[in-house]
Amino acid sequence: MTAGEIKRLLDERPFTPFRIVMSSGDRYDVRHPEQAFVTKARIYVGLRPDMKGIPEDSEICSVLHIASVEPIRSARRKNTRSGRA
Repeated sequence: MTAGEIKRLLDERPFTPFRIVMSSGDRYDVRHPEQAFVTKARIYVGLRPDMKGIPEDSEICSVLHIASVEPIRSARRKNTRSGRA
């Protein structure tokens, strides 16, 4: 995975949310294109955005340690009355 490939995913319209999987096994969800910032060597991912979309914190992901990127499938609620997702 390269920084250019991540940038392409962020620029894609319509945007498709994706998950960055690191070689350590850590995973970071990117649910909005403004949630991540790309440099040649690192991806900065905003974590725990508030209601206005402002992240509480961020994680720095080395491009060299990105094992894979996978689309995030939206979960469909089957029965909202019982509280199940």
